[in-house]
Amino acid sequence: MFRLPRLFKNREKLPPKFGSDLRDLGPLHACPCGSMTFTIMASFYDYQLSWYHLDGECSNCGNLVIVPTPIDKPDYIQE
Repeated sequence: MFRLPRLFKNREKLPPKFGSDLRDLGPLHACPCGSMTFTIMASFYDYQLSWYHLDGECSNCGNLVIVPTPIDKPDYIQE
């Protein structure tokens, strides 16, 4: 498996991760800590996103969440 390089320049300044399992709450577009950035597994085909895993981890606090899909948007209208 390939791993992407990480920059650990400011690692000592980040707060420790204290995540819990919030997957029972359903799809969340924002973590309760306020962050809207998640770490997910995704696949690309021809330079476009082809699928992504719905289990994600908050990049800020480490909470396990279910990431939303377009149909989870409250005003989603299927055409």
